[in-house]
Amino acid sequence: MISYNPSLYKDYCIYRRRYIPDELVSLKGDTIYYISDELILTSWKALKKRPDIAGGLSAYFPKLGVKVSKKLSEDGKLVYWYNDICEVVFDGKNITMNDMLLDLLVYPDGNIRLVDSDEFAEAMEKDIITKEQSIRTMKSLSKLLDMVYSDRYDELQGPVEQLESFLAQNPVPGTQKFL
Repeated sequence: MISYNPSLYKDYCIYRRRYIPDELVSLKGDTIYYISDELILTSWKALKKRPDIAGGLSAYFPKLGVKVSKKLSEDGKLVYWYNDICEVVFDGKNITMNDMLLDLLVYPDGNIRLVDSDEFAEAMEKDIITKEQSIRTMKSLSKLLDMVYSDRYDELQGPVEQLESFLAQNPVPGTQKFL
């Protein structure tokens, strides 16, 4: 049983590292509810105003190399599940999510779409990411696709859905609402 306690993690910061474009962004607006070496749970608002996505909730699975995000519209409806293939690096109270460029969208109707493979190819071609990172990225994508195709994707959605249910019943004082 997970105990959601953002006050335990108020001194932590998650950073998102992108390779294309090369940037490191603090996700200081995210609320962190849980951290372990196997799972990180957060809620967030979109960094930039968008017509389709207002915010959402995310589960990082460091050992799997995947960040699963439930992206929600302004009215709280599911737009899609966004899966970043990533590396999660722990450094004390700083956590860096290295975005490995390959992303898988899972739509409410069950359709899926792989995006940014061109960026991944460019990063490999220009030696922006290492051969070892490329191999881990492809293995993580393969495991994610296996879960989607074998109807086990709900194992990754579960922690996000549980957090969403908890927050609907127990608003946490002093934390940013994700919508």
